[in-house]
Amino acid sequence: MDGGERRDVLDGLIRQLQLGQRNGYKGLQEPLGGVSQTISQRLSWSGTFHSIGNRLLRHYAKHLKLEITESAVMDNAETAVQLLRRLKALGVQLSIDDFGTGYSSLGYLHRFPVDTLKIDRSFVGRIGEAAENIEIVRTIVSLAENMGMEVVAEGVETLVQFSQLRALNCQYGQGYLFSRAVEASSIDGWISRTPDWQAALFPKNELVTPVQAPVVQLRSA
Repeated sequence: MDGGERRDVLDGLIRQLQLGQRNGYKGLQEPLGGVSQTISQRLSWSGTFHSIGNRLLRHYAKHLKLEITESAVMDNAETAVQLLRRLKALGVQLSIDDFGTGYSSLGYLHRFPVDTLKIDRSFVGRIGEAAENIEIVRTIVSLAENMGMEVVAEGVETLVQFSQLRALNCQYGQGYLFSRAVEASSIDGWISRTPDWQAALFPKNELVTPVQAPVVQLRSA
């Protein structure tokens, strides 16, 4: 992505955040609300600040969630600790993306000021195939709870996976079962609708709350 393309993306993010604020979009105030950006390259303060944008960080930090892959964090763990703390001080929400694929970050996890662990889709996709797959997900969910973090299961595509994740007390889910990517103009309609999977699983109208399209709360807090 060149400089012009990056500016276009950042300007678009700022416009959507401004529009959401003007319209009173409550999703901006929810635990997983706001706008997410994934960072997969090696972390450095200057590079991260440049890629996200000075204006976006300084004026909309509290509505920004950075999803940082394990490899990006562990490429230079000591630098990552300092960077994440500075971002956290600005009000940015932080999550570890694709968690569990490397396990190299476990020794540092208590030092990272992280709000959310996102369980890699490879574990979620195989959750019903063998007992060890369920235990891996259970362990990550328990780890997040014990450390006071939110947990999101990525790649939820079937009702069986949905039910198993709820049984494991997983808080949030994200995947094609709930929605594919949607345009910003379609978010309000997506949140207000009652999807087929919810009616099938909860005939008594038990609420499953859309938090941030396409992230869905699987259980009560």
